[in-house]
Amino acid sequence: MISKIHSYEKIANELIKSLISLNKDGITPEQIAKLVQFLESKQVSIPTPDGLKVFDVCGTGGTKKQRINLSTVLSVRLSADFTITKHGNKASSGRCGSFDVLEHLDEAICTMPEAAQKSLIENNRAFLYAPAFHPILGLFAPLRKQISDPTIFNYVGVLLNPMKHLTAQLIGCKDIQTAQLLAEACVILNKNALLVHDTFHGLDEVSIGGTTHFFEVVDEKIQEGTFEPEDYDMIPVTDFNQIKGTNSILANAKIVKALISKTAPAAHEAFLEINYRVATQFFSQF
Repeated sequence: MISKIHSYEKIANELIKSLISLNKDGITPEQIAKLVQFLESKQVSIPTPDGLKVFDVCGTGGTKKQRINLSTVLSVRLSADFTITKHGNKASSGRCGSFDVLEHLDEAICTMPEAAQKSLIENNRAFLYAPAFHPILGLFAPLRKQISDPTIFNYVGVLLNPMKHLTAQLIGCKDIQTAQLLAEACVILNKNALLVHDTFHGLDEVSIGGTTHFFEVVDEKIQEGTFEPEDYDMIPVTDFNQIKGTNSILANAKIVKALISKTAPAAHEAFLEINYRVATQFFSQF
């Protein structure tokens, strides 16, 4: 037993050193793609129901801002027109993750492939609880907590939706560099995605305040550019306080409920609407 413990500690220390070394040397798209491919080979995959084109909406997080759970309510709004499978988790460090909020909504959280397929067919959407489909990531969690800086694992999560044959994704990114890195990884992995960063408010969403920088990846080709709220017939909301969320799960759940019922304040509605319009435009080409 003692020898096994020492063996685990040695492997753990080597992994920590490797993760820190990757950060110092600079993480590459090739490294992200290889890790995604490895983790996909270990995941519990969900076969896509016949005839369905399935889409995903997610974000990298890491903006350190009080945000509403926009991708959660956006998934609900989009599911009126597209089949959506959102893959996520609960938050750590006292923040509010999408699945923290879902527990307070009338939404099923899927932990098995059969439940996910049933939800897709009946509701046109499914919320997939990441730990249930990626048990191997639980082995890395204690090691990641020992490293204060973000690691390569902070990049791969948005590319690990367990749905087979995902048609395309809208991926919010914490900064332009992350968006470009993930876009290049999507090319290697042959994943279609629109990667966006709000350069005005510094969010991993489409911006309602000002410029959105984007990388569109379709059929292994990248197109880079920017757009403004006015390009989607939207009036900018430049005051972040009007669109921010909280670190309270109950308060954020209340905001999400208001957005679903279309009774939210105008600024929150506008924030959701521009993300809906951009996602709809991108998904409609497939």
